[in-house]
Amino acid sequence: MGQPNDIERPGSKVLVIGLDGGTWSVFDRFIELGCMPFLKRLCGEGYRADLASTVPPLTPVAWSSFATGMNPGKHGVFGFLAPQSEPGSYFPPPARRECILAPSLWRRLSEVGVRTTVLSVPLTYPPEPVNGFMVSGMFTPDAASDSTFPASLAGELRSQGAMPRFRLEYTSKAAAQRRRVGFGEALRHAPEEYFTDVRDMTERLRRAVLTLMEKPWDFLSLVFVATDRVQHVLWHEVMFSDPESELGRHVAELYSLVDSAIEELVHAAGRDTVTILMSDHGFGPCGGSFSMMRWLTDAGFAHHRPRRLYGAAKRAVTSLGLADLADRAMNRRHLGAAVRRSFIPLDWTRTRAYFQPGTYGIRVNLRGRETNGIVEPGNEYEQLRSELIERVLSIKVPRTGAPVVTEAWRVEDVYEGGHIGWAPDLLLQPNPDLGYHLVPGDLSDRALVHQDARMRGSHRPNGILLVAGRGVRPNPTAKPRRIIDIAPTVLWLLSQPVPLELDGQVIRDAFVGEPAQREFAPPEFLRDASDETGKYSAQDEEQIVERLRGLGYVD
Repeated sequence: MGQPNDIERPGSKVLVIGLDGGTWSVFDRFIELGCMPFLKRLCGEGYRADLASTVPPLTPVAWSSFATGMNPGKHGVFGFLAPQSEPGSYFPPPARRECILAPSLWRRLSEVGVRTTVLSVPLTYPPEPVNGFMVSGMFTPDAASDSTFPASLAGELRSQGAMPRFRLEYTSKAAAQRRRVGFGEALRHAPEEYFTDVRDMTERLRRAVLTLMEKPWDFLSLVFVATDRVQHVLWHEVMFSDPESELGRHVAELYSLVDSAIEELVHAAGRDTVTILMSDHGFGPCGGSFSMMRWLTDAGFAHHRPRRLYGAAKRAVTSLGLADLADRAMNRRHLGAAVRRSFIPLDWTRTRAYFQPGTYGIRVNLRGRETNGIVEPGNEYEQLRSELIERVLSIKVPRTGAPVVTEAWRVEDVYEGGHIGWAPDLLLQPNPDLGYHLVPGDLSDRALVHQDARMRGSHRPNGILLVAGRGVRPNPTAKPRRIIDIAPTVLWLLSQPVPLELDGQVIRDAFVGEPAQREFAPPEFLRDASDETGKYSAQDEEQIVERLRGLGYVD
């Protein structure tokens, strides 16, 4: 058999479009409604599959696995917070790029001379030097931060009204007023402001990408977050609302906007391009927030400090109108861990296990690892983990008897690599039929389940994958792939060797032939460039934690 011709070879450029929280059940609905005609066309022409996320399917964990092609045990990100930044701390700061302890795909490509552009990928702040351009994504403190590489890019994009935004203003305002205005009620009765905000965020990113596509590039990656944001707070409306109703019309128009943006970017990329549409996780209905710390205390694995002291402090703070101030103070690192601990009524001298905020995991209060660890390594540690697995899997919903958690794994049974010591000791999978969002909860409240208007939809393990373009083998029902398969596939498409330490595999069956071999010239400036990793200031951390709280990701 001869060599494949140019029509059969995959395109020489790669465009990766991330749709945060994208799930086929949602997209298929809007395809059927006629709101996403371009996605329908790509599904007919391309390679379509489910894309398995990480365990757990959380935003920073999944996007870090996409960026590195490695499992969390190798890249070191296990949730929304960064335990390795404060070893032994029960209240670590928010995650940031320096928490990713493995080279990113764009770093690997840049170092060999591939012209690379990256926009709005979560956990890329501060932006790292690349052979091209970068605009950081989620976890960027604010628009005034050093959020682009090169730094001059920010001014260029702002002058064209194309500087991406890092947060929804509506969500931030709703979070700030959460004691006075019901988030869900306000959204359902006055959706215009919210959807204007989401559309503006989407439009700014679209304009930024089109601007940077005018410059030379070989690899370009971006992430639209609108899909995730609206599915969290309006899951039922996304899946079932009448598109002729006011709220249903807003939802349908948003998915039409996303479809139009995808079409415009694919056309601007040109025919010599392989386009990969992917998501970090899937979505489904959320039955409420389940308070794991409340359950751990009820089950005897954790213990309160004297409740009268906590209750008195809480009543005093509330009566004096200082609740918002206290919330902010608890997230200021410069006030010290002592201030935050004074509002967390756990007795660490008697607590054997605790729920790690921003994860779906339980961590043992291990002697020699945690600041006040009491559980001995070895037999005591292993016996405790076995007991926790048995007890967690026995948690039932009172009225139905359905399990709250369907899987509980020891971390070493899921991850491998040198960084699993920073991970939770047990990883939990909520029952997908219920979709509970696992949170620490309020230890002064004995209820285990609460409804939260910010969390009407929650993450599921299976996202989307759709590969289209020159040299792609059409397959509407391809077997499921993994999020860690994207990075090695991109390297292969761009004629780069796939390092053995990557856990993902090249998705070869998506393509008719082999990519053409190409040579790139390593850029001089990256050979000696020192990557000055930025640090969050106390104010930056406060902004990020408050934003995560507004989105419902941390309690």
